[in-house]
Amino acid sequence: MSEQQSQRDKIRAATLGKSKSLGSETVTVNGTQIELRQPTVKVRNDLLQAAKTEDGDVDFNDFLLRGVIQCAYVPGTNERVYEDADYETLAGQPTNSFVDECSEAVMRLMNVTPGAAEKNSEKTGNANSSSK
Repeated sequence: MSEQQSQRDKIRAATLGKSKSLGSETVTVNGTQIELRQPTVKVRNDLLQAAKTEDGDVDFNDFLLRGVIQCAYVPGTNERVYEDADYETLAGQPTNSFVDECSEAVMRLMNVTPGAAEKNSEKTGNANSSSK
């Protein structure tokens, strides 16, 4: 039993006892840098829950916009660039703009793809994903 406990302690020390190191990527938009930071698992799950439709599907576009708002920072600071009130302005930007560039970085940092969001939705009992 003590050998099993010892192995358990090693696993816990290597995972839970380790300080968290969140990744980041920098995107340059018109000569200005935006730092996109990896969210915690809790924040990612909160974003997925917030992007659920009334039917329980994940609106992936909504998820990405919320991710950009949540993960974009002034480089080297704890100041977020965007606020929740910026949602509609970001949603109104053209495709292939800075919003897409930022959301691609956010997807990489969250380790999420449209299929993964759909899979997460399956775990909660609804396998469909939709877009606005």
